[in-house]
Amino acid sequence: MKLTFLGGETVVMKIKAYREKMGMTQRKLGETIGVDCSTVAKWESEIALPNAMKLPLLAQTLGCTIDELYSRGKEGA
Repeated sequence: MKLTFLGGETVVMKIKAYREKMGMTQRKLGETIGVDCSTVAKWESEIALPNAMKLPLLAQTLGCTIDELYSRGKEGA
């Protein structure tokens, strides 16, 4: 279920990069958006993708937009 973009960057790579840019642990990100830290670890290991219902809060928490996570848009991470 790997979503790779033209630059070779995956959604999960972007999630990890934005999380680290914000200085957050997987645990802190999970607590903030209401998921277990193991869920965040699964995203970052490309085992799972975030639930669509979590995307708005995830993007807000990471300081980006949903479009930035899922496109080659603004390179903020």
